[in-house]
Amino acid sequence: MSSTVRASELRDCLAAAIREFPFDDYGLDDVSYLLEDTPDTQEWVPALADALLPVVRHLEAEAAAARKYAEEMRDFCSPHGLSVHYADQLIEVMDRAKEGQT
Repeated sequence: MSSTVRASELRDCLAAAIREFPFDDYGLDDVSYLLEDTPDTQEWVPALADALLPVVRHLEAEAAAARKYAEEMRDFCSPHGLSVHYADQLIEVMDRAKEGQT
């Protein structure tokens, strides 16, 4: 998947999350009304999604680096295979977080 396609899909997901956010729960009733009444004319939604995109990319890069390090831990020399045990636990936790579990 090209990075342009990935960025576009991610931006679309962010925009959808922004549109679905309960702004009225935070005293931003006007924003909620605008999104309900004229969702397609709200140019600020894609602009906000674009602003959030670098933050999300940074977090994805950090998670990928942590996952890579956990995979490398399997090859560490450690007594009783502790590094493999901890690597498995780290990867399991990251997988659960990726699936939205805690």
